[in-house]
Amino acid sequence: MALLGCSLLEDSQLSVICTTLACRCAMGNCYSLQKDHDMALKNFQRAVQLNSKFAYAHTLCGHEHVALEDFESGIRSFQSALCVDPRHYNAWYGLGMVYLRQEKFEFAEHHFRRAFQINPCSSVIMSYLGTALHALKVSCAAPDVVSPITILLLYLAFVILLVNLVG
Repeated sequence: MALLGCSLLEDSQLSVICTTLACRCAMGNCYSLQKDHDMALKNFQRAVQLNSKFAYAHTLCGHEHVALEDFESGIRSFQSALCVDPRHYNAWYGLGMVYLRQEKFEFAEHHFRRAFQINPCSSVIMSYLGTALHALKVSCAAPDVVSPITILLLYLAFVILLVNLVG
């Protein structure tokens, strides 16, 4: 339904209909899914204009800039998101992705590690952190990456055991 809405509405119509932050982000995501990164970026930039303190809109702009291979603008957008919210792990992840694509593995590792410290349950972040570490030929850092997952797995095993004992 949302994809149909993107193709049926002209940008001028969107300006009248889509006046909220959530609407702009939804439309931007719709265009991004259709690989229309220019229109997605316009919607995310409008979301930033509506509320410059919404870190996620800056991050979404960053991802679209990267999709358009404008890495410098992507970096600026991700950094803007981090100025708004230093714990916005999506922006740390976005910066890591830029540096990974540029084969700046030390920078990629640093940014993926920051994202992972904030969100240690993300298998995607863990995977890319592992990719950066592998590119750096680092194996001794793996235990500090795996330990939060080990703790999570032990907790889940405990919960399952508890549910089986009670149930």
